[in-house]
Amino acid sequence: DSQRWSLNNLELRWENPGYKLHLGDVFADFSQYSLSGSIKGALYIMNPQSGSQQWSLVTGLSYPRWDNFWGGEQTKSIRRMVHGVNFRDTASDKFTYGITAVRSSDSNRVASYDDLFDNKLFAFSWDYTLQENMALKGESSFSSGTKYVITDTGNEQSVGQSGQAHQLIWTNHLRHQRWSYEYEYVSPDFTTLLGSAITDR
Repeated sequence: DSQRWSLNNLELRWENPGYKLHLGDVFADFSQYSLSGSIKGALYIMNPQSGSQQWSLVTGLSYPRWDNFWGGEQTKSIRRMVHGVNFRDTASDKFTYGITAVRSSDSNRVASYDDLFDNKLFAFSWDYTLQENMALKGESSFSSGTKYVITDTGNEQSVGQSGQAHQLIWTNHLRHQRWSYEYEYVSPDFTTLLGSAITDR
């Protein structure tokens, strides 16, 4: 790194029983497919300590480093703007679910051949405790958006993409052993830019 100094972490927090407000480096863990990671921006959580329902709002840029805001050619990065909302409800002592909507949009190619995305994603995730030592959890997510690619002739072409992803995990703790069974399906055109998924081929 040719820069003499680099800002590694910046975080400001305001918290009370009714809300949390985090600025700077914020971590949003909405669900595996939709949004699970750090962004540079703001995270607001309403009702974090009391009651069964919780709202979370996040906005910012998915930059890996603060240098990406003001650095030179060596620290340039695609500008990925992120907006998301998550509602989480503990319906009972055995069942919790969450509903998430995330929008991301790219701009500022670093290389002339970089792909840019404009993506919307909706997800429903849940956890259900069957017994003290047995639990089920799952997620269903749907994405829709546009991918902007540069053709061999140097022109930009837009490609529509939409897909879905589903996951079901059953875990069982028996004595000193833990058993886990998983099912997952991810369609080839499912796109998540801020979560994680491996598409089926």
